[in-house]
Amino acid sequence: MLRSMLLGSVSLALLAPAAAHAQAADTGVGVEEVVVTAQKRAENVQDVPISVTAFSGKALEAAGVQDVRDLRRITPNLSLSTSGQVTNTRVQIRGIGTAGNTAIEPSVGFFLDGIYVPRIGALLSGLNDISSVEVLRGPQGTLFGRNASVGALLLRTTDPGPDFTAEVFGSIGNYGRNRASAIVNMPINETLSTRVSLLAFEGDGFTRNDLTGKRVGRNKGFSSRVSVKWEIVPELTWTLKGDYQHLTGDGQIAPTVIEKTVTPTAAANFRTRLDPDQAGPLTGQTPYLTGTYRRRVFQNEEGDLQDYQTGVSSDLTWDLPSGFTVKLLSGYRDWHDRQYQDSGIYVPQPFQTRQSTFDSQSHSQELQLLSPKDLLAGKANFVAGLYYYEEDYDINQAGDLFPAFCSVFLRNTSTAARVALCQANPLKDASKSFFSQTTKSYAAYAQGTYNITEQLSVTAGLRYSKDDKDGIFRAVTLNPAAAQAPEVTPLTHNKDKITYRFNVSYRPNDDVMLFASYATGFKSGGFDASPGTTGPVGAVNRTFNPETTKNYEVGIKSEFFDRRLQANATVYRTDIAEFQFRSYDGLQFRVRNNGEVRQQGVEFDLVGRPLPPLTLTFSAAYLDSKYTDFRGAPPLPAFTAIQDLTGERLPFSPKWQGAASAQYVGDLPNGMTWLARGDMAFTSSQNLSASGDNNPDAVQGGYAQFGARLAIRGPEQRWELALTGQNLTKEDYCVVIFNQPNNAAFGLNNPATGGTVLRCALNEPRTIAVEARARF
Repeated sequence: MLRSMLLGSVSLALLAPAAAHAQAADTGVGVEEVVVTAQKRAENVQDVPISVTAFSGKALEAAGVQDVRDLRRITPNLSLSTSGQVTNTRVQIRGIGTAGNTAIEPSVGFFLDGIYVPRIGALLSGLNDISSVEVLRGPQGTLFGRNASVGALLLRTTDPGPDFTAEVFGSIGNYGRNRASAIVNMPINETLSTRVSLLAFEGDGFTRNDLTGKRVGRNKGFSSRVSVKWEIVPELTWTLKGDYQHLTGDGQIAPTVIEKTVTPTAAANFRTRLDPDQAGPLTGQTPYLTGTYRRRVFQNEEGDLQDYQTGVSSDLTWDLPSGFTVKLLSGYRDWHDRQYQDSGIYVPQPFQTRQSTFDSQSHSQELQLLSPKDLLAGKANFVAGLYYYEEDYDINQAGDLFPAFCSVFLRNTSTAARVALCQANPLKDASKSFFSQTTKSYAAYAQGTYNITEQLSVTAGLRYSKDDKDGIFRAVTLNPAAAQAPEVTPLTHNKDKITYRFNVSYRPNDDVMLFASYATGFKSGGFDASPGTTGPVGAVNRTFNPETTKNYEVGIKSEFFDRRLQANATVYRTDIAEFQFRSYDGLQFRVRNNGEVRQQGVEFDLVGRPLPPLTLTFSAAYLDSKYTDFRGAPPLPAFTAIQDLTGERLPFSPKWQGAASAQYVGDLPNGMTWLARGDMAFTSSQNLSASGDNNPDAVQGGYAQFGARLAIRGPEQRWELALTGQNLTKEDYCVVIFNQPNNAAFGLNNPATGGTVLRCALNEPRTIAVEARARF
């Protein structure tokens, strides 16, 4: 289906009729005006006293953003990285965030068409028909509530319009990366319009497995969106949107070994423990622990991913005669993810399988009241709302043991009695765990702005939130050798919280705005869904507290030279208490409150248009990071004593990040144009230890990436042919670093340094693609 759709898209692009209609090219001389909804109403980004970076759909297209994780290339202080499983995607702003394959709530709130999306895994099926993306840095607790404690990402799909338009797109790239999409906007009558968007993509994966001869990271995806906009009467509009996504493949990333962490003793122990000459399928083969930045592995790495989701959003907007607006936002999302792995410990032998399932069903209702902008003779405006949200969330894990687990792994790492115990008990369904949680959240909020003078404004906001969580954790162990403790633990967690924001803005002239703000936020507490290994964990140890945030900011937003230059900057300090972090305890990851944190720094964004055809951008962020109190930090892998990391830098917190681009549009005969664009993104060194132990071996050096786009476009951009590339200099680096599972049993620990053999989840290699697009 994908290849047929792709060939059809390319053919239509090349045969686009001269009468086709498309959006006119930008003929202005100033920087493009970007409209955002960071304060629940449509405003010019330059009028919003928040550290926000916004991109239009056209800007995302030019930068080659096709996946939500691509946003990290163009947004400093935003990080998205995947490790182990696709669902294990970590999202961070200003160095703070969490992985997505646990019951821990996110620190960065995701909103699709104004509806909260609770799990990042539900947004990894590709971006299609996106009209804008807004990255809000700093707590958004007043207007966006819980789980936006360090920021929010607002994604908006394109609304149906009053005119008939259509678009087809196709691309062919290396590593078997093919992509095709189609969009049709069709008005039914003067008051009713519809829009349909389809996307299909596939890829062969970036890593070769020398054990199986297959590539790892294979994927196929399909995404569809349907929307209807009905102007019931001039004052009442209803926009209804639905989407369906399906993602398949192996769901793997094949992490490679960081070779400098492999001592001769560790390499010898690894070979001895695996004992390939007696493991049947690997007779005569030698497993290896090599490969820093190698895109080749020798490990049992087959898998199967089935990820489905559906979503519905409704926006009913009533413009009252008084100038007030009433909005009712309703949303529903159903996400199911099934991930099977032949092995989760990255060794050649078939020792044990892992099957993980994630199910989330959520729905929400939000009633908003927006005042007119000129309330009290232009002196004031406000927004207020009531909010209800509910989610049922299940995480289930199951594991089978292969005979080699008993006869090879346990024989070489444990006792004869344990080997006998393993062989005497069932290997099928050796261990299972079931976690189920229901969350109900209620909130009421209000935020208002008062203009003391034409130049000076104050804004204040307040939100009350209440969370009720109930859950249960069950673990069933049929084979004691699986190292999982049986357990049945009911769970409950109820908290309420008040968050608030205060802001002062001053405009010395029409082109400059200065602002200072203080805001608070919180991330819900909850439950650890990981099984115990030596005994039941219990309700007390499974429950962790809410994470609270206080944020101070001063900033400037400015435009110069008749809007040819836009310069924005923010200085901030964020203090976090009861910091939630998922850290490694020697056998598995556990969620805990990791003390207190301070993140502070500077962010700035520059956009220049010195000539009408030339647009330049440069954004950068400096981050000063430290634990202000972390006396119970996890030990290094080979040690048992806890650490005091007070004063140390947090992992995933580089000192410098930046992005720059240059784009030039030139004229060709017969109304055609050409486009040349270059992009650069850089990140300084950072510790990427997922274990929370600040292992010095887990430091990734700084790197820079370069991308480019060359395109020829028809009159009024009715068609386009383009050559694109990312990571053109073939820069290799880790995005996450973690301990080799079962490191102690394999004899990989270094008693002199406390370190162990580390695994590295790699970035994408150099990718090249040819694209064709036609608009009608």
